Amino acid sequence: IDGFIARYAVNNGSFMWVRAITGAGDERVTSVAVGPADDVIITVSYGGSTVSFPTADSTLTAAAHGGADAAFAELNGQAAQKKPRAKADKGFY
Repeated sequence: IDGFIARYAVNNGSFMWVRAITGAGDERVTSVAVGPADDVIITVSYGGSTVSFPTADSTLTAAAHGGADAAFAELNGQAAQKKPRAKADKGFY
């Protein structure tokens, strides 16, 4: 596991879910943002051939474009895909 995101209940702190971010090389979660409707946007930098964001209903995978790449995924509060995409681009740093 190169990174993960977990959700805990606001009212009592109980564990709700966790998702691992994995790939073929070095992956780093670079930011996490939460929207007003509990949507979660995760950004990751990676140097391997792919990075994967397992969700409640499938796995989003972004392929590398060479060099250091960045990708993002958007999930809803239940860790399901809000939008069915993982976007990657090269040369982000």
